[in-house]
Amino acid sequence: MAIISTIGRRHPAVRAMIFGIYAVLVLGAISMVYPFLLMIAGSTKSAIDTPDARIIPPFLIDDEALYRKHVQGLFNESLLQMQMAYDLDIPSFIALELKTVTPADRFLVDAWRDFLASTNIPFYASSAAYIHTPVSRGSMPHNFRAFKQQLMETYNGDIERLNAGLDTGYVNWNSFYVLPENYLQRRNVPGSSGLDLAFRAFKETLPATEHYFFSAEGFYKHAFLKTQYGKQIEDFNEAHDTAYASWDEVHLDRRVPAGPGRTERERLDWEECVRTLLNALWIRADQEAAGLYRTFLAAKYLTLEAYNSAYETNYAAFDMIPFPTEPPRHGFGYSDWIAFLQGWEDPESGHIHILPLESIHIESVDFLFRDYLRQTFGTMDALNRAAEATGAEPDAFQNWMRILPPQQAFHLEAFEASKGMLRWEFVKRNYIAVVDFIVLHGRGVMNTVIYCLLAIFAALLVNPLAAYALSRYKPPSTYTMLLILM
Repeated sequence: MAIISTIGRRHPAVRAMIFGIYAVLVLGAISMVYPFLLMIAGSTKSAIDTPDARIIPPFLIDDEALYRKHVQGLFNESLLQMQMAYDLDIPSFIALELKTVTPADRFLVDAWRDFLASTNIPFYASSAAYIHTPVSRGSMPHNFRAFKQQLMETYNGDIERLNAGLDTGYVNWNSFYVLPENYLQRRNVPGSSGLDLAFRAFKETLPATEHYFFSAEGFYKHAFLKTQYGKQIEDFNEAHDTAYASWDEVHLDRRVPAGPGRTERERLDWEECVRTLLNALWIRADQEAAGLYRTFLAAKYLTLEAYNSAYETNYAAFDMIPFPTEPPRHGFGYSDWIAFLQGWEDPESGHIHILPLESIHIESVDFLFRDYLRQTFGTMDALNRAAEATGAEPDAFQNWMRILPPQQAFHLEAFEASKGMLRWEFVKRNYIAVVDFIVLHGRGVMNTVIYCLLAIFAALLVNPLAAYALSRYKPPSTYTMLLILM
């Protein structure tokens, strides 16, 4: 029977009450829509847009927001890597601006593309994009998903076979991860495990737009100089007795700074960075230092037998030991090269064996690209004429040292051509991570099914029996038992 009779509903006060009830219910329902939409919007977020509280994610309607989100993913959420590669001094990805590619930039991008296609660039010169999300945590970038899927197909989804084949120790597929490479700091050396080699092979299949290349100059400026002297060029000038107008005029020299206008402080900075901080992969030595290197090895190992035993070689004399044209990457060769580069003191004589500063030079991607431009165009005037023919302003380039790999413009062109794909990727990738975690490689769904089935079975078993007992015997605590069962 209705609480309010049909006749009673005709009274104005009752109608007002009923209207108020419906109004409260409608307002309550509407108030739940906004949190629900916020939840849906939040499911597409990463570290850069987590603080945003709009129900429509900005990256869906704003190209600049999409660009920031893309660059953050491109550099595996490492702000410092972006600062070094783009030579930008911004405090966060949110401060990144979507700029227009100028004709001069486009000219350099075309040259950069030709350089990548025609130059044998070592594997350690770049890192794969969209591999790791240390800030967002839990997301699965598309290149990481592709690599994981490749391994799953190779090992038929068996994590134990993967562990045996690649010498890893993952507990399950949910614990599988890959760290992006970083070969700018001295402490990072290329690995040689099965997983390292598999990832290296996978990286080679990615297009150049899915890489970011390591900049030794960016490391020197952003990770070394600015951490010591601050970000104001005035502070740098005061410490070095220089008169640079901006940080754009400060560069990493190929060899130790020398000549007019260069100061002793600059020379000391260059030496400290190269001898102790910059990765040895980028450092080369002139052949003139070969004799000093062999003298160092003779002083350290004392006998050829000790050297041959450590290196597993069979040289008849120290003079026969080859001088490395590229730094060794592991083992005794690597440790000895680092010792010779930094300086090794003979415990017997106290003499310090060290690679002469004037013999050191740097072979990074920055210098390789400049070498390519010199070989292609010959002179700065010829380079400017070629750029002007494509629409660039006259004398767009002033000197070789101010030309850096145009990675930002290169990535920006690729971004303009893939905005639709990127939006769809950011919408779906968190959902893919959830499905992968609880459905494909986890027991979340199965555990929920088992729990629900057991709960239903227990309710169907206990409740009818309890209902019969309560109705048949009517104990004094019937109401209390009924509440408990409910």
